[in-house]
Amino acid sequence: MGSIRKYAAVNTKIKYLSSKLLKKEDYKKLLEITSYDDAFNYLKNTTDYGDLIEKDEILEIEELERLFNRHLYQSLEKINHYFVNEDREFIKALFVRYEVENIKLLLRLISRNEELKDFKNKIYIPKIKTNVDYELLESSSTLEEAILNLANTPYKRVLEQYIGDHSSRQMFYIEMTLDRHYFNNLMRVTQKLDKEDKKLVNELLGRNIDLLNIQWIYRGSKYYGLSPEELINYTLNGGFLLKYEFLKDLCYTSSFESFREKINKSGYSKDLVNSFGESDEHIESEIEKYLFNLFLKFKKNSYMNMVEFLVYIHSLEFEMRDLFIILESKRYGISEDVAKTFLVRPV
Repeated sequence: MGSIRKYAAVNTKIKYLSSKLLKKEDYKKLLEITSYDDAFNYLKNTTDYGDLIEKDEILEIEELERLFNRHLYQSLEKINHYFVNEDREFIKALFVRYEVENIKLLLRLISRNEELKDFKNKIYIPKIKTNVDYELLESSSTLEEAILNLANTPYKRVLEQYIGDHSSRQMFYIEMTLDRHYFNNLMRVTQKLDKEDKKLVNELLGRNIDLLNIQWIYRGSKYYGLSPEELINYTLNGGFLLKYEFLKDLCYTSSFESFREKINKSGYSKDLVNSFGESDEHIESEIEKYLFNLFLKFKKNSYMNMVEFLVYIHSLEFEMRDLFIILESKRYGISEDVAKTFLVRPV
């Protein structure tokens, strides 16, 4: 009875929001459309995304992406007030990811000597209580200065070790450290959930961590030439199937074929294993396809728990990702068949 009282209102809200997600027919129609302008007009005139588009003219894809991302974050924050106590603390810890992504984006721009003007106006700042001063960050001219401008936040503490590091791997280290900080905090908060939610979230989160560890070991070895010791030091804790000894063995694997063979024995799908050796985009899409199907499986077998919320969050995020892959395919003349291979949702 407790879980019914706890989740009845939030699940009603989520069902309403879920009804606004794109249907399979929308995906098919968008893929069939041949021009960006026609795809934009379909979204505006035929789907619920039209409620967000106030201008009459065709928007550039970058502006449309900012508009829809803002909608994503605001949708999640509308659900937040339905939760209390440890559940709200968990939701807040989830929202930290958007702040981490903002910081990573800003640091990447600085590392490439790109313009930071109006950075704060181009991102969405989640309504979580932190001490990140975005205006101060925007004034930074070097990575070292940006890290110092994160004073009074947990990010300065975990990143200050990279001050003075001018290697080509600096941003890779920084991004992995920020992700590790985020997941460590999320795992800590997850342990405070009630017994049923904790069990479900631990598996969902643990499997996500497994796949991220595989991807990061692959990238760290292929693109940055990291030593096995460095690779294992940057793996995330809390994996579901892949424990420390397996990850360590993977880090010390000397050949690509052996790497794939080990993943093949890990308990994850053959399609995921086969994606390694293709483009990074295919690896990412296969990981997200796996997670999408995993969330749907959990939803089917769950009732009145945190899963409904997590499924909605990820369904919306995956839809946004798919939507902009489709729009980019129109802008660059990429065929429907090729675009489909990068989509998370099957069509």
